[in-house]
Amino acid sequence: MANEFPPGPKFVTGADQKYFFMCGILHESLKKYAPGIPLYVMDFGLSEGQKSILEKSGMLLPLPSGLEAGLPPSRLKSSIDLFTGGGAGPWVWIDADMMAVRECRRQLEDLLGSLGDDGTRLAVSGDPDPEWTLGAFSVRFDAPKLQLRLRLDPELREAPYVRSSIVFFLDDALLPEWRDLAAQFEEDVCWDQNALCILAHSIGAGTRVIDPRTWNVHAMMIDELAGAADGLTCGGIETCFVHVSSREPRHLAEFSFPVLVDGQSIQGYTRMFTHPRLRQMQVDFLMNFLQAHPVLKAA
Repeated sequence: MANEFPPGPKFVTGADQKYFFMCGILHESLKKYAPGIPLYVMDFGLSEGQKSILEKSGMLLPLPSGLEAGLPPSRLKSSIDLFTGGGAGPWVWIDADMMAVRECRRQLEDLLGSLGDDGTRLAVSGDPDPEWTLGAFSVRFDAPKLQLRLRLDPELREAPYVRSSIVFFLDDALLPEWRDLAAQFEEDVCWDQNALCILAHSIGAGTRVIDPRTWNVHAMMIDELAGAADGLTCGGIETCFVHVSSREPRHLAEFSFPVLVDGQSIQGYTRMFTHPRLRQMQVDFLMNFLQAHPVLKAA
């Protein structure tokens, strides 16, 4: 029996036991800044207690038949259609370690409306470096299957590199295409993201590359953030979402903490920004998440 989902846009993410609390931060941020747009969580290896919490909240998408527990996140992430049963879009994939930082429901609805008006099938966040291409990625990182594909199809070398951190699927038919394409590059570095780059390039005018300063601030863009609470900008552009992702250690710090889930002790984990305002927002959202679920107790 197919899953039943409400009409309209829906966020979907994935989390394992480690990323559960980061997913909680994301959820609380969406409740505040994108109210009314639901978030669903694909089970990437959650504990029984964590699954129970999400199930009671109507957020859990269980591991579907045909997929095994313990599969790499890139395989599971590109299998959205299997978790959702297909259809019921538009779906907005969002990584569990992202966070909304300002009221963004209007921006989301405006973006989705404009995409629908011009026939766009897919919207993806661009790379912080607009000159970064799929060919450049293949040279720098360990991706032998991608390198072979680029030798067979040299035109792809110039394809702009896009990010799979937040992806707007306006056409549900693209979901199985992404899954099938990603399988060709399994075990390469960032294989799901590389497959998304090829998919985006293959549909040409059906793809819109959206500004990461609004939709996916991460890495060196963190240094460009300015403004106060609920009004952050990046390079003068209003920022809706930030991503706790950077190769610069000065941007991030990792924390582990003991938590009881229905009386069972587990090790909680969060990756925190060092940026003062972003860090305070993460702390507030994490405390709200713990308060919203009394079965979660600090140990």
